Amino acid sequence: MWRHRWVVLVASVLVAGVVFVGLSFEAKVYQATAELSVTAGQAANGQQAIQDVTPFLATTYANLAKTRPVLADAARRSRLHISEEIADARISVQTPSSIGFLELTATGPSSQDATALDSAISAALVDAVKSQQQQALQAQLAPIQSDLQQLAAQIASLPVDSPQRVTLQTQYQALVQSLVSVQVQPQNRVEVASPPQAASSPVAPRPKRYSLLAFVTALVILAELSVGYEIASDRFSKATRDDEIRRLTGLPVLARIPRVPGPELVEAFRTLRTSLLFMDGASKTRTIAIVSSVPEVGKSFVSINLASSFADLGIHAALIDGDMRRPAVASRLGLGDSPGLSEALNGGDVAERLVGRRTKSGFSIFVMPAGAPATDPAALLTGRLSEWVFPGLSSFDAVVIDTPAEGLFPDASIIASSCDAVVIVIDATSTKRRSLKSLLEHLREVGAHPQGVVVNRVPGPVRAGRYYSRSGYYSRSGAAERVSRIR
Repeated sequence: MWRHRWVVLVASVLVAGVVFVGLSFEAKVYQATAELSVTAGQAANGQQAIQDVTPFLATTYANLAKTRPVLADAARRSRLHISEEIADARISVQTPSSIGFLELTATGPSSQDATALDSAISAALVDAVKSQQQQALQAQLAPIQSDLQQLAAQIASLPVDSPQRVTLQTQYQALVQSLVSVQVQPQNRVEVASPPQAASSPVAPRPKRYSLLAFVTALVILAELSVGYEIASDRFSKATRDDEIRRLTGLPVLARIPRVPGPELVEAFRTLRTSLLFMDGASKTRTIAIVSSVPEVGKSFVSINLASSFADLGIHAALIDGDMRRPAVASRLGLGDSPGLSEALNGGDVAERLVGRRTKSGFSIFVMPAGAPATDPAALLTGRLSEWVFPGLSSFDAVVIDTPAEGLFPDASIIASSCDAVVIVIDATSTKRRSLKSLLEHLREVGAHPQGVVVNRVPGPVRAGRYYSRSGYYSRSGAAERVSRIR
């Protein structure tokens, strides 16, 4: 994540900027809020506790405020010339507490519009509740009034001295009292407790708030994506590459070979040579296998220049092309592929397969090409390299052996197990952790002795080129500078 910190930061700022600019062009929205109190008629009459009735009524009237008749009435009262649907979209009702209050909120393109609509919905709801209560009261009074009319008609039809007339008059008085009791019974009420109030600043859009939220969100998401990318790519981080290699392999980084030509390139191979000469057990190290997990990491290039660097120090050095499948050393040095290693493994004289080449410092290295193509290179190498070839090279102080990619063929493991030391070459940008770990496990399984890692093609200020290989899968940069060290 630290490796991609600037990309993540810049991308997050861009996202926040886009959100800010986009919201800045949106229409402003203002909001007005009014509070209405709900009073239960039954509670006022002492028939039921207020805490049981009022919350239910508040919820009921909140739903009533969003019904079509009330919304249509509010749209008409507001005089904003808006439809019922628009009024519905701009109005919201909440019951923020359990003590019987409604919070009516209305929005609009200006604070005046929001206040007008909020006042309209408040008045429409109050009138709607009154209308409901009147209808409920009329429903209760209607049967009583009907009974009174019937009793009055019966009393009028009876003689004044009729005994039945007294009974009917008593019933009539009782109904009158019942009628009065219903009429004076308290009703449920909704009243405006706090008139609509609108803030001077809009509630939306809020460019600063949402751009900050967008920045934080983008920062978190992009940071997580960068971590996921590193895990998925399985490649080493440029900033912490050496530390990651040490943790993963337990081996030191022997040298970093730059991608660009120049003095730094020569010094890098001198560093590699020095690391091999002065590491633990260096006095016993004579044969060195150069291996990699995959092709196209510049393994042959490292082999050629390491052998040349040994020779420049006056060390009697030999270079063997152990890649009999797709050899590259001979073609890069202007030699023929045969005779070479395959003939020596078949019993040929080792010394006759060596070709001398002088370095720019005047010293010579001796090169053994890969030889004629072999049907089964792995079988040819097994046991014969250390028993037949190495004894014929006993006069050399350093023998560098180029190998094919270990991840493709077993030849590299066979050669590595026969050598005193193994140097692993990786590409600074393309080699994956998993392949390097797998290579190291295979080398240790066959009893090889890996000494360290060479990081090749470390990015530099000059763009890299490509050099020719017969196999087509090796690549490098700065060909003229690098190969010119060997004549």
